[in-house]
Amino acid sequence: MWISWATRMRASFGAFFLWLITLVYFTQDITLGVSLGSATQISMFVVPLCVMVAWIMGIKMDLDLNLLETGSLIMAILVIAFTLQSQLNEAILREDYGEAAKLKLAITGATKRILLEQH
Repeated sequence: MWISWATRMRASFGAFFLWLITLVYFTQDITLGVSLGSATQISMFVVPLCVMVAWIMGIKMDLDLNLLETGSLIMAILVIAFTLQSQLNEAILREDYGEAAKLKLAITGATKRILLEQH
């Protein structure tokens, strides 16, 4: 009796942890998309707002970036691009072409927005 109970519990825990790992693995794509989208939207709102508030307060604040800020911006762009590229490759390997197409559109759209913001 004790052995059958332990076997059933082990099977139940195994099924639960398999479900949990699968859930966490597939929600990483959604989480990354939501967090990058939110960060982009917030930065597109906060940076101009800070410049406008500083202008109203009489503080000289512009978007003339030094070498350190420009370098950190470029590094952040590269890290995000490589992260999205690895997810794109994983989607292609899983033969999930719909997901791969969505990720490819997200990469090109983010790159275009960044290039347009710099000019």
